[in-house]
Amino acid sequence: MQISLKSGFSSLVADSGKVSSSSGTYAPAGLGYAKRYYWRVKVWDANSWSSRWTKGPVFTTKAKHPDPDFTWSPTHPALNTQVRFTDRSSAYGGAAISSWTWSFEQGNPASSTLQHPATTFTQQGQNKQNAVTLSATDTKGNSCSATKSVAPSIPLPQWEEISPLSWIQKILQLL
Repeated sequence: MQISLKSGFSSLVADSGKVSSSSGTYAPAGLGYAKRYYWRVKVWDANSWSSRWTKGPVFTTKAKHPDPDFTWSPTHPALNTQVRFTDRSSAYGGAAISSWTWSFEQGNPASSTLQHPATTFTQQGQNKQNAVTLSATDTKGNSCSATKSVAPSIPLPQWEEISPLSWIQKILQLL
């Protein structure tokens, strides 16, 4: 099988050569995203006699799916503290990200469709990690998801600093 970007096959992208296989499939590596390809096939018999080249229908590979990515602040949040998420997703082939679907494990709210949402983690998830998933969809209808773990900590207790001699002062006041 030969695959080319040109109908005359002057510039080959893939050439399998003669393959001894009973499989009816061939998956070439190195094809680009959103490109139009021409292909042809030749077969050999048991005596190594080959057929003529037979062209197949032209095909176009799919566009590259978006690459969902995000950050959050604060990076080490405490429980019941608002966490803001910043979308850093990328789209390819002239597309743009057109929609966002977020889910927040143990978050309030538990989901969002905003580009840059916020949530408050009310409990720690499994292994003290809370899964956050972003599914990004581009203007060509391609989508992809990414999940990261946020580890909210238990907030520090409230405390009040007092003088080491304050108990003596209280006793003297009572006298």
